[in-house]
Amino acid sequence: MTIECMRAARGVESDPALHDVEPGAIRRFAEAVGDPNPVYRDRNAARRAGYDDIIAPPTFLRSLTPDPARRPYSSPYPEVLDGGSAWRYLKPVQAGQPISVTSKLVDVKEREGRIGPMLIATTELRYTGADGGLTAVQRSTLIHYKPATEAPAGAIPRREGPAAVGAPGNEAIAFEEAQVGQRIPPLEKTPTTRQLVMYAGASGDFYEVHYDLAFAKETGLPNVIVHGALKNAFLAQMLTDWAGAGSIEEMSVRYEGMDEPGARLRCMGMITGKKEGAAGGLVSCRVWIENAAGGAATSGSAVVRMPRGGS
Repeated sequence: MTIECMRAARGVESDPALHDVEPGAIRRFAEAVGDPNPVYRDRNAARRAGYDDIIAPPTFLRSLTPDPARRPYSSPYPEVLDGGSAWRYLKPVQAGQPISVTSKLVDVKEREGRIGPMLIATTELRYTGADGGLTAVQRSTLIHYKPATEAPAGAIPRREGPAAVGAPGNEAIAFEEAQVGQRIPPLEKTPTTRQLVMYAGASGDFYEVHYDLAFAKETGLPNVIVHGALKNAFLAQMLTDWAGAGSIEEMSVRYEGMDEPGARLRCMGMITGKKEGAAGGLVSCRVWIENAAGGAATSGSAVVRMPRGGS
């Protein structure tokens, strides 16, 4: 009956939820991710980069929650994991510019997986600016499941390529410099439980498996786990460190396993394609997070916009 109720709720959009984008909220989110880019903190730096005010890191929009669904539903399974997100960005989010958020359930499936029976629900969130123009679209996948003794595991092998190219100091490289097969300069992170608490506060994701050890163990986990969305933010930081703030046009990330605080995570990427765009070049990338054992439990893809040399 529950799955039928969820299917009946597909396509029913929530009422718009209006959010004021506050500079302090942007700064707290950047601090929680550990991203030092000055355009997220310093209005003068943001203006030198061509913005009216500070801008938000790419995944900041996750902190802007929608109103409850017009047709409510519940899951038959007691626990939930973040399965991944796919983003399409149309314009940067700037402080002082209100954002309206709507959501709707677009797909729901029942499946048997490595953690037992699962219900996979995909929700689309649309973020609209005060001018009525679309700012971004996110498709978020949640995995509802019964507690299991083993966490799902997933890995992708280390893949080497030509030496990484990029520009230090958050300066965008030129489109002509990017070549298929080149590696993106890696970004290393070692998230702590403190960082997970900071991210919970900045993003509004207070699911206890990310900071309450007793609760995590009750659900069958050996330890608290890093937010999937925080790993998404790490990969986004790697891309903007390389291509420049506001450069991401599309990004899709899958969480194929779990990572614990204290473990070294190495964000990595490789250029897979490039094409000319209307305002510069578009570069396609494969991205992933590699753990200390050499495997990865997070992987995805992205498209970033790069200026042409001399422009």
